[in-house]
Amino acid sequence: MNNNRSGGRRRRARRVPGICAVLAVAAAATGCAAHRSTITNTFVRQGEPSVDLGGAVPGPETATYVAQLRKLAETARPRPKSTAPDAAESRDGPLRDRLAAVQETPSAATHLQVALEYRRLGILDAAFSHLSAALRLDPKDGAVYDMRARLWRAWGLPQLGLPDARKAVAFSPRAATAWNTLGLLLEESGNPDRGIPAYLHAIALDGDASYAWSNLCHAWTLRGDPAAAVPACRE
Repeated sequence: MNNNRSGGRRRRARRVPGICAVLAVAAAATGCAAHRSTITNTFVRQGEPSVDLGGAVPGPETATYVAQLRKLAETARPRPKSTAPDAAESRDGPLRDRLAAVQETPSAATHLQVALEYRRLGILDAAFSHLSAALRLDPKDGAVYDMRARLWRAWGLPQLGLPDARKAVAFSPRAATAWNTLGLLLEESGNPDRGIPAYLHAIALDGDASYAWSNLCHAWTLRGDPAAAVPACRE
């Protein structure tokens, strides 16, 4: 499961009329000479970029909201339509090995390894269950929250993935991939502009994060800001 849009770029290009023309005009105007340092100096100011995390992290006073969200999550989560977990377990060696390991030593790490194998096989429901088991054992693992947020995105339910994405950056604030995931979920929850600060935060942490540059290119293009989009697209 990729953390950018490389699989869907061609379809999106058809949905945004005139992108090529806009970028061509902007490239001619700027000479396509912008560099990474110019972009980061322009858009990433000193200190932490201000990011709308999609609402306050639920606390004890929002228990009703949390209960409603969990109920919605249980009813919304799709069930696998193709490969059944039991069939995969019988024929996939790496999955069998990871399942044996988690049976022998149940831990956050072994559940995570099983989740990775299920995700590789496209059995996302089983992957979700093992990620949830890992978080029950280690509720502060930002990487696991990030992976679970990506599953919600794969199911086309970015709003339900936002709580996990927010926890991912809270527990792993230096992880560029987690900030990029948060940006995607914020953007796909209805307002493309909301994802931009999170992508910029990812780039501030890792200037070589091509996935974040790609998502910035897409977001700025949709916003009709070719001056910003062109150098990001070049990166």
